Order: sequence, then C-alpha cells, then structure tokens
Amino acid sequence: MKDLFDLMGRLMLAAIFLFLAIDKSTDKTDTLKLMADYGFSWKPEFLYHASIFALTLGAILVGIGYRVGIGTILICIYWLPYTFAVYNFWQSDSAHSYFEQTMFMKNIAIVGGLLVLTANGAGKYSIKRLLATTIVK
Repeated sequence: MKDLFDLMGRLMLAAIFLFLAIDKSTDKTDTLKLMADYGFSWKPEFLYHASIFALTLGAILVGIGYRVGIGTILICIYWLPYTFAVYNFWQSDSAHSYFEQTMFMKNIAIVGGLLVLTANGAGKYSIKRLLATTIVK
C-alpha cells in the first residue's frame, strides 16, 4: 500500500506544477504583467521562460519518479520566491490577511511534501526503480 501511496502522491504533486506551467505558458502577456505587479522586474522574459522550464521539468521528473531530488529543487526554486512574493500576508490589509495566510501556509505545506519526497525517494513504482532493476545483456 505504501508504494501505491508514493506513486499517487508523486503524481498529485506533479499534476499541480504541470498544470501551473501550462497555465502560465498559455497567456504570456498576463503572466508578465502579474510578475511585474508582484515585483519580479529583473529580466522578466528570462524569469518567465526559466519558471516554465523549472516547473515543467520538475513536474515531469517528480511524476515519473526519476531524479526526484532535482525535480523538487527545480520546483522549489520557483515555488518559494513565488509564495513569499504573492502571499505576503504580513503586509496585507485585514480584509485579505486570512486568505493570504491560508494560501501561504498551503504553499509551505506543499514544499514540505516535496521535502518528504526528496528524503524518501521515488518509491517502488518509478522510472528510477525500473532502470535499476533492468538487466542489460
């Protein structure tokens, strides 16, 4: 049962970030505007393409269970700055403070899940395990 839960958890985490990468890549103009609104003004084109690359490759690596440590690092490179910039509840007015705090804590919990995945590895149902057990003659 643990192996099945490892697989399902990996796929669920990967789905979030793959969806986010697809969503961000479909409307470049709005994404660049949002980035500017949240203070990401250093080389916005580079940050835009780098974030889509990091999210896509990270989600694929996590989803297939190969080099999950690299995949989680790529995702965290995007996810942590995004979380602190977008959900800064400590600077929010009282009307939005609870929502911002909840979203911030959700994103930190997702990072916690990524760290657990990094610590425990991909599990039995992964490409890494398949490659390790394949005998080449």
